[in-house]
Amino acid sequence: MDNKYREILNELYEIYEKINAYQEEALKLQNQIGERTNSISEQLDLQTTNLSEFKEKILGYINEFSNKLNDVSNKISTDFQNTTQKRIDTIKLELSSEVGLLLKSISKTFAEVYGNLNKDRIELINKLNENLELNKNEGNVVKDITTQLEEQNKYLAIITKESKNNISKHLDETKYIKEELELLKQNFELKYVYNKKRIIFTSIFSLIMIIMISSAIFASIYMIAYYLKLIFFPNRIYTLVIGILLLVLSIGLIAILALVIFNPPTFLKKNKQRKGKNE
Repeated sequence: MDNKYREILNELYEIYEKINAYQEEALKLQNQIGERTNSISEQLDLQTTNLSEFKEKILGYINEFSNKLNDVSNKISTDFQNTTQKRIDTIKLELSSEVGLLLKSISKTFAEVYGNLNKDRIELINKLNENLELNKNEGNVVKDITTQLEEQNKYLAIITKESKNNISKHLDETKYIKEELELLKQNFELKYVYNKKRIIFTSIFSLIMIIMISSAIFASIYMIAYYLKLIFFPNRIYTLVIGILLLVLSIGLIAILALVIFNPPTFLKKNKQRKGKNE
């Protein structure tokens, strides 16, 4: 019995030692896991910090580029609008001054012509009144002077009526000149809008032509090199035929683009007929 108890105690001691050993290994593993977890956490924090800094730098570059682009766009737009507005104001001022001088000249001419006529008629009527006063005792003379006075009064009424008609005509001409001035202003604004659209279309068409020419040149260079290789080292005959056709197509495209450059479409030319109508 004692031996059995001893064996059981020894087994229990061995199990206890194994449990202690397992606990020590578990503590070591726990410490290692804790160290690795801390290291990984530090690395993650560092990477997160670096990523945030990188993100902030990228956003800063994007904002700076956007601000510079907005500044350049605003400056170009402001300069273009100021220049165009100055030209419009200059033309309006010139047209207004010319119309003002023309109106002054017309008014002066009317004043001189009808003023002199009225002055002559009034002087003649005054002289006739004086003669009538001097010869009031002579019946025939008085009758003759009275007749002349009536005729002169008729002439004076006719002159007054003609003056009113001419003044009305002058006002109508002034109104017509103002309408012409308004049409000139509208035509100038239409011409400005047309030129602006023409500039936009020209820029877009030029960009398309540059892209097409560049693509055709690169494709031609690549095809020439590739088909020289096929000529000296032929693999498939139909590939060579297709390559030659594509090369001819590229040359034709370059020829068409050259023709477009030296003979541009109508919307890239100055429309002389529209310019003449606007003027």
